[in-house]
Amino acid sequence: MWMLRVVDAPAAIAARGFPPAVSLSVPLVITDTARPANSGRWQLSVGDGEGILIQNGPVSSPATQALTLGARGLAALYAGTPLSTLRLAGLAAGGAPDADAALDAAFAATSFMVDEF
Repeated sequence: MWMLRVVDAPAAIAARGFPPAVSLSVPLVITDTARPANSGRWQLSVGDGEGILIQNGPVSSPATQALTLGARGLAALYAGTPLSTLRLAGLAAGGAPDADAALDAAFAATSFMVDEF
């Protein structure tokens, strides 16, 4: 069995590679009770093979069309689990419907042991 935990969300996004052809900017709301520094409203931007996560306020602030993730959902997305799978598992909610395909393309990777959690 394996586990993935995003300890520092902005640093993890900055260190991860992304497909050079993918470009997106998506609002996120992350809730992480074990790592409060990860919690809040964020803007995820990906372009030219790089990503950046900029905080836009606390979780309690309203976020229009933001994709909402907990720590487990963020880790699974980061590892390449498709958003449709995250939604079915209750690990992702909200967001703009057209952003799912762009996020799937940005975080595309081979996920392992999706059925073991």
